[in-house]
Amino acid sequence: MNNQIIKFFIAAWIILFSSLASAQIKKIEISKFNNEAGLGESEIDYLSDILIQTIEQLPTDQFTVSEAPLENATKKNCDEKCLLEEAQLRDIDLQLQTKIVPFGDGYVTTIKLFNVKTKVVEKRVSTKIAVSIEELLAKIEEAANSILKYLNPDAVITVEPDPSPSPQKNSIVPVAPKKSAFTASINVTSSPVGATVYISKSKHNSGEYTGETPVSKTLLPVTYYVTVSHKGYFTQEFTVRLDPGEVVNIEAILIHDYPANPYKVAGHALFWPGLAVIGFGFISMGVAYDSSSTHVSDTLDREKDAVDISVCRAWTGVMLGSFIAGGSAMITAIVLWAISPGDKQYYEKKNRLTVLPVFNKDSATLSISFSRRF
Repeated sequence: MNNQIIKFFIAAWIILFSSLASAQIKKIEISKFNNEAGLGESEIDYLSDILIQTIEQLPTDQFTVSEAPLENATKKNCDEKCLLEEAQLRDIDLQLQTKIVPFGDGYVTTIKLFNVKTKVVEKRVSTKIAVSIEELLAKIEEAANSILKYLNPDAVITVEPDPSPSPQKNSIVPVAPKKSAFTASINVTSSPVGATVYISKSKHNSGEYTGETPVSKTLLPVTYYVTVSHKGYFTQEFTVRLDPGEVVNIEAILIHDYPANPYKVAGHALFWPGLAVIGFGFISMGVAYDSSSTHVSDTLDREKDAVDISVCRAWTGVMLGSFIAGGSAMITAIVLWAISPGDKQYYEKKNRLTVLPVFNKDSATLSISFSRRF
């Protein structure tokens, strides 16, 4: 009987001790990054792996580390409160939420350690501005180590030594240029060369002046809008999505923006004023008609009748002159447009026959000239 009682108490103590030990193990969950900087999925996955690997250094008898389910982490309009509520349903104790936002030409990262049950931030770490993915990687690693040190003050942060062997004395070791897996490059060429290149992260602004073609630029692996312009040519725009380590070559074949040839210019200079003169002729017609009506209705007043006749004749002359001058100008403009070559043909043509109207004070003539380009 006594042995059974002892065994019962031993079993009870074991169960109680196990429950207390399990209660001391805290569940830490790492939510998906809030990527407001527009980084690619591959970059975010790599940065997230760095954070996870750092936090997983916590002692396993005190903490368990897991990732938040993707369907919950990427839910639309799921803010900090939403993520914490989802974590409460999974009985999580602590949750790490990371936000990367653009700041000027770089990025700023904020990592928050939440107590899921109280929804209180226990630890907040904000990094300084990182202008490249390499710097961002290093700063996230520093922030993760800060969180690690907070959760486990006894943690020892070690830096892995460089695995590359040191060269022997008096030996020459060529150093190859290090190709970054976290940056990308854009090479822009154009025909003709010397075009101005602007690169922007937003299509709503002109962007940063990069240089004249041919030009190369090392950038962060995000989406860029490239504008290539050259005086006398139509501007071309390109949208480029860069992946880490990728090199994108852009070749802009610019189309010549020829100005309007003199035929078209002279035609416009004649047609629209001629149309206005014809419009004035119609106004003169109305005045002349009104004068003739007054003459017919008041034939007893001889003196007034003579004045009305003179006014009617004068405005009739103005009308006819307007119709003739305006019509001649419009017909000349139409002829110029009809014989006008295309802008490209005109400016690239070696033999050029130029027919242009010349207006003097009292006359108008046509100027005919012939030129040959060698």
